[in-house]
Amino acid sequence: MQYWRENNPYDDAAVYVPLEEMAECVAGGWIGLVDGTTVRKTPEFVCSRWIEQYGERLDAYILPQPSGRHLLGVRYGAEGDQYLSSEAGDPEKVEALLRRYSNEYAAGGPTP
Repeated sequence: MQYWRENNPYDDAAVYVPLEEMAECVAGGWIGLVDGTTVRKTPEFVCSRWIEQYGERLDAYILPQPSGRHLLGVRYGAEGDQYLSSEAGDPEKVEALLRRYSNEYAAGGPTP
């Protein structure tokens, strides 16, 4: 389900994907927290942080780029600046996710 699709200025180019699968693309390594602790950046950790910081109404999407370094986005509100965006992520996982959901949309399949 997309919550903010009508507020996404890139909706015509965006390929919406499940939040949990987006988190798998950006997980990996370790991250230092404000309290000084270091934790493994697992998909579960990434997802829980997004939800904790921005709420449960989140749209995850990929903006395909000709260069192959696709942009990842998570919109958390209707205002223009209420989104997270990154080129970071495992390029192979991002490409596979993009192919999977691009094909589903092209075939008239379900939206995440």
